[in-house]
Amino acid sequence: MLENPVYIVLLPLKNFCKKTEKNQQIFRNNFQEIHSSIDAMSDEVKTHNCGQSAGKTAINEYEKWFLAGVIEGEGSFCASVKRQLNCHHKIQIDPEFFIYQHKVRRGLLELAQKVFAIGRIRPKGGNPNVLVYKVTRTEEIVKIIIPFLEKYMIYSYRKNDIEKFKQVAQICYDNKHLSKEQLIQLINIAYSMNMNG
Repeated sequence: MLENPVYIVLLPLKNFCKKTEKNQQIFRNNFQEIHSSIDAMSDEVKTHNCGQSAGKTAINEYEKWFLAGVIEGEGSFCASVKRQLNCHHKIQIDPEFFIYQHKVRRGLLELAQKVFAIGRIRPKGGNPNVLVYKVTRTEEIVKIIIPFLEKYMIYSYRKNDIEKFKQVAQICYDNKHLSKEQLIQLINIAYSMNMNG
């Protein structure tokens, strides 16, 4: 079985070849030539993730771009502001990342879990027909989610919110105990996010 998705485009060409030995040989020669060109052009993609096979790596790249589209439409990156009496200023701010889907499309959330290798899938509170993929650990958001957003969502309409999300996450990650000034700064950023829906 051929692993590289590009071959799926090439295989229908075989249907145009007449079932003669001569034409079959022509097809094989041309197929091998195209195969070699693909190998030469896709070295960067094949070596993107060390330790994985070339075919698997290429497919994962497509999956990541696809996942970016899912996040653009169904993802949520926000900063939650909660009253927490045991915190220094009685307020806690946490960056949170979610993707929502109806339960029949659970596979999309499992794709996110596969790509990121973190996060949980749970029913949404009050609506068991909707599932939520969530990542709420600040360290995982800073080290895994944000690098993904920066690379694969470069064409996103929500780039301003992504930048604010990154800013909140980095400040929270770098400062175990927020100063009053930092807290005010984060609250202002949090309430300025997702203004376009």
